[in-house]
Amino acid sequence: MTQGSLIVPQPDSLAPCFTAKHTLQKPFVLGFDRMNLGKVTGLVAGSNAAKAGFLEGDTIVSFTKLNDLRADEANEMHIVLERDGKRLTKQYLPRGEAVDAWVWERSPAFKKGTCGL
Repeated sequence: MTQGSLIVPQPDSLAPCFTAKHTLQKPFVLGFDRMNLGKVTGLVAGSNAAKAGFLEGDTIVSFTKLNDLRADEANEMHIVLERDGKRLTKQYLPRGEAVDAWVWERSPAFKKGTCGL
């Protein structure tokens, strides 16, 4: 991983209780610096936030909880910004392009209760 190569788990790495399943996931990408949630700073050109009309320096008045956004790829950010003394309501999907990912699924052994969990 430190060399930048993708680590692909063997399907039976956690056998017999779990199996690795390939999927595509869209990573959480806010589109601006999440360390300063009072102002839009570090706006990423081409991000969904930029496409939604955010501008560098917009004041953030309120927004959807980040944990709620991370929990479900379909959750949209609802945000109220202030720009030049006017309030603007925006919404966008804070996600990047789909990438390869692997998830662990419970195997039939797990469902039968033979995994000791």
